[in-house]
Amino acid sequence: MPRRRLAKTSKDDNTFKFRHGLDVEIPTIRILLYTDDPDGVTESSAQEKSLSLGLMLERLRSHAPVSARLDPKYVCRYRLGDPKFVDKLNTVLGRESFDEIWFFGINQINLKDFSRGFFEGGPENELDAGERSELERVMGAPGLGVLITGDHSNARPTNAAVNTNPPCPDGGATANHLGLGRAIGRCVPRAGLLRKWDDQPTSIPGEQINTVERFGEEFDETPQTLIPRNVDEHGEPDTQGEPHPLFFYRPGTFITSFPDHTHEGSLDFPTTFDPTVWPPALNSGDPQPLPHVVAYGINQRTSKPIDLVAAYHGDLAGVGRIVADSTWHHYFNFNLRGFPNSAPEGSAADQIGQFYANLAIWLAPISKQRQMAHAMFWELAKYTAAGTQVRRSRLGTPLRSEC
Repeated sequence: MPRRRLAKTSKDDNTFKFRHGLDVEIPTIRILLYTDDPDGVTESSAQEKSLSLGLMLERLRSHAPVSARLDPKYVCRYRLGDPKFVDKLNTVLGRESFDEIWFFGINQINLKDFSRGFFEGGPENELDAGERSELERVMGAPGLGVLITGDHSNARPTNAAVNTNPPCPDGGATANHLGLGRAIGRCVPRAGLLRKWDDQPTSIPGEQINTVERFGEEFDETPQTLIPRNVDEHGEPDTQGEPHPLFFYRPGTFITSFPDHTHEGSLDFPTTFDPTVWPPALNSGDPQPLPHVVAYGINQRTSKPIDLVAAYHGDLAGVGRIVADSTWHHYFNFNLRGFPNSAPEGSAADQIGQFYANLAIWLAPISKQRQMAHAMFWELAKYTAAGTQVRRSRLGTPLRSEC
């Protein structure tokens, strides 16, 4: 995808002037970055903030597309200094509209009381029925896109409280190990079903999923090798297809570099796909749209492939798109330190930055996708027309005036 090389014509609008001088209104893609750790997961790019999103945001902005304006906003469920304040998702979505939500949760489960020391939240760590209901609404007809992340499982907190009225089925309520990010991720409609939230993998030797190349470190300049899976135009696996649009890089080339981590989480899939949860296709006779793994990595501990990224093309069913990732370490400062933001074309660092932009574009609702396409069609049509007239003038054909 081409990078923005344009200047806004107004400080307050979304109009950009393309090469031919035509003012074209482009859409703004509003991205909610939602987390529950106000101390650990922040917008800072400082080195000591290892779990923060600052370096990812720098790369996202520097790879912004020509056809859309990216507007990420960070919101945390809790506040430092006032841990009992809870900014629930239905409240957040009630005061502002967003096109996408990227989940970067840390907490595992509701607690009996607020933790001390390392921030683990409190009695309202988990999404409630009102939040899930609001997510079902915005992920439905408006088509809000979702990135769902988390990480490996840690030991169950000693002051964990079993949720007696969970908004979605909870088969792991008494598990000894619970996934990081489970509290706000598990009950996200459809998306929460695409990650494993209980038991293995953990960070325990012999159980971890390690994608760091041999003799390397997760903070160094060596990425893991991402292995794209070929799909058709609808995202269905197809050996004769090409990698998913999430991994488009330059014409004829695809993203094959990704940040690595020593103990990743794991993707998961339902054994059956209930049509009340996973709607049938809008076009009668088409197969039910389903999520699929679209990229693999290698567990260096076992030398076996692992699922890294999955995607669900919700447009085909009239709902929002979803991307599920095996770990939020693919987005955190600690794992991006070795990849400079200003990097040569083709480098691992440049590929990783391009992935973030691709993700923002692909998750956008279909209405924004169409606005982006409209802007690009204008760019193509007017630029091509201008070029044709220049060529004609060089051959002695008079230039026609344009409106």
